[in-house]
Amino acid sequence: MSAYLRDLMLGDVSPLTCRSYAFDLLRWHRLLWCLGIGWEKATEAEVAAMVGWLRAARNPQRERRQPGSAPAGSVNLKTGKPSLRAGYAPATINHALTVVHGFYSFHGRFRDGPVVNPVPVSAQRRQVLAHRSPLEPVPVVRRARLRQRVPQQAPRSIPDALWDELLAAMGSDRDPCAAGVLCQLGRAGERAARGDPGGRRLGWAAHLRRVQGHQDPPAGPGLPGRVPPPEPLSGRRRASCRRGTGLENPAR
Repeated sequence: MSAYLRDLMLGDVSPLTCRSYAFDLLRWHRLLWCLGIGWEKATEAEVAAMVGWLRAARNPQRERRQPGSAPAGSVNLKTGKPSLRAGYAPATINHALTVVHGFYSFHGRFRDGPVVNPVPVSAQRRQVLAHRSPLEPVPVVRRARLRQRVPQQAPRSIPDALWDELLAAMGSDRDPCAAGVLCQLGRAGERAARGDPGGRRLGWAAHLRRVQGHQDPPAGPGLPGRVPPPEPLSGRRRASCRRGTGLENPAR
């Protein structure tokens, strides 16, 4: 395990990434120790046991909560942000599978460990995503065995009453205008991420075309509409600004 982590550090990987990989490998070796199997004799059955345990076990990090805090898995009524669930998230399980697969791929180059990597992979997915351009939409392919389905979270929003409360707390006229502009930019990004009205997701090139040709939506309740451009200074105002600064025109 130390050789694999050393290889990650030599590849200029973030220290936090190495720390995360180390904890996942520690969990994997503890499971093998409980099953009485050496790491070089691990098979897909042991990987399936780890996935089953992660799906059913409670995450001890979720139990370190302050008194009166929201329960695990609840949703904040004001911000719409969901709290972490009591168990392990699907993304955490997929991350653990990626770490174990990389660990055995590293040792496989030196002819160590099992002949076949115990973590299954999807050959179709690797072939499709090998030479994909970031401007093209992400193709939908079947995920590998034991991989978890990660739910796609909907964009968060707050009710109109909280918007009115937020705008009323702002002291200057500039702050509501800035909040309105940011809200409109977020709406345009959400429309581009959702795709066209037919439900088809668009690629980055189509996102760019839609955002560039996007018209400002009408102002919502309590939100300003399109922020008008600043009015040009008149000649009298420009002269008054220059007066007293030594920049006056001597011909006048």
